[in-house]
Amino acid sequence: MFDGDKQEAKTYGDNSPITQIITQTLGEKATKEIVESLTLQIEQYYSKTDEKLDKLLDNNKGFVDNLMIQINHHIQTNTSLIELLTKAQKEREEAIVEIEKLKEQNKDGDFDRVLDEAQKALEEYDSQKYRQILASYRENEKNKQLIKNIAQTHYLSAKSYASDYLHEKAEKEILKAIALDDTNGLYLHEFGYMLHNTARYDEALKYFEQSLAIRQAIGDRSGEGTTLNNISQIYQARGDLTTALEYLQKSLAIQEAIGDKSGEGTTLNNISQIYQARGDLTTALEYLQKSLAIQEAIGDKSGMCATLFNIGHIHLAHDEVGEAIKSWVTVYTIAKEIENAQVLEALEDLAGQLNEGSGLELWEALSHRGE
Repeated sequence: MFDGDKQEAKTYGDNSPITQIITQTLGEKATKEIVESLTLQIEQYYSKTDEKLDKLLDNNKGFVDNLMIQINHHIQTNTSLIELLTKAQKEREEAIVEIEKLKEQNKDGDFDRVLDEAQKALEEYDSQKYRQILASYRENEKNKQLIKNIAQTHYLSAKSYASDYLHEKAEKEILKAIALDDTNGLYLHEFGYMLHNTARYDEALKYFEQSLAIRQAIGDRSGEGTTLNNISQIYQARGDLTTALEYLQKSLAIQEAIGDKSGEGTTLNNISQIYQARGDLTTALEYLQKSLAIQEAIGDKSGMCATLFNIGHIHLAHDEVGEAIKSWVTVYTIAKEIENAQVLEALEDLAGQLNEGSGLELWEALSHRGE
């Protein structure tokens, strides 16, 4: 029993709430000495807490039940009642902290109501109900994560099919991913990208805008910059160069702010295409040179291929054929090194357009010239 400093107990009377609780808990064991001792210990404990005993006893069945459990445990084990009350309160405080963390982590709001119920159970000292609710929540979270994992598998399959130009299969897989997790901005963006690549611009824009809203809502700045960039391509394809440039400038501002050098290089390249389409080749070349400098600095060889390819076309438009060929030979050398089939295919088509040899043989021969 508690052996703290001697203290006079308050007079509750035979029908006081504390007396009733102790008597009901102990039954025949509820002697006057034990009841007075336990009353004193309970008073002494709650006098040192921020919670008022009278208030806790007022129509709070959860608190009363919890107190009866601790009293019974004290009698059965001879463990200090103060120690048991302290331990129970510590567990309750830890549970409150845990609930707050779970509510912070539950960004999508799926389980707000469940977590609110768990928090209410704690406030009512109903630890059994709290544990039941939390166990249910964790099981649902486990199932939710399983669904997310399945959606991720479909997304990866879609990416794989798309890289092999199996567009129909890729679309089926990404739609399965979206059906399972329609709040994932990446999946919506990926489907928008597939639609854009097959010239279904209106549908693509719808999915890009959904992706953008989600990415902005969750603070995904990198994803936001990428989606803004791709939205610009829709407007460019429609011939609305002004709106396209506006989206690209928003994208560039984000990428510069977060230090996304790869994205910055791509966006500068795309901005150059707007100026080239307007006939402003000088400004277009300036943006391409900025893009190339970044890509060289970070070792983005695929990005360098795209930028040098476009630089070659600027030189050709200026009748600087030698400079154009030089850029494209560099593209060939890099693409061959990194085995970029898409770029090599573009160079093969370009050789045919220039009427300068058959396919990649032209670039292979030119790459050895001067050795």
